[in-house]
Amino acid sequence: MLEKKDKVLSAMQDYEKVLLRYSNSMIKDYERAQDIVQDTFLQLCKADLKLVEKNLKAWLFKVCRNRTLEVIRKEKKMQSLTDEQTANQVCHNSTPDIQVEKNDKFAQLLMLIDRLPQNQKEVVCLKFQSNMSYQEIADTMSLTASNVGFILHSAMKELKKMMPREV
Repeated sequence: MLEKKDKVLSAMQDYEKVLLRYSNSMIKDYERAQDIVQDTFLQLCKADLKLVEKNLKAWLFKVCRNRTLEVIRKEKKMQSLTDEQTANQVCHNSTPDIQVEKNDKFAQLLMLIDRLPQNQKEVVCLKFQSNMSYQEIADTMSLTASNVGFILHSAMKELKKMMPREV
């Protein structure tokens, strides 16, 4: 029993923050995302670890994704990230003027990502916020790895088109 507890605690340390960012990127409600991630780890406590530990990361993201989509369907609403949440996503290791510029660019990028179709937005978030491989994303979203590559390529092309040209 202690071994399972240790494995669950280890998984929480490794994946809680990235699952929280992932769920929050979809639901746009930090507190609700915290509840969803908590539910995800409760499911892990109930699961047979021998069956899930081989693909633990993908399993956690799939459970988190399904729970997030369930909540979205129930609530039928999406909210934008607040300025405070956006600022928390950016590194604070630079001078104020550089940080303001980074915050502006980051906020602009988040708005552009938010305009992508849901599947593209989700693949971009899983790839770049959660550092998942194509196969892990495929397992999470019930797709093939090549389909993930195509969706990501399409999303990047679309983002490039939407980006304003700087002089």
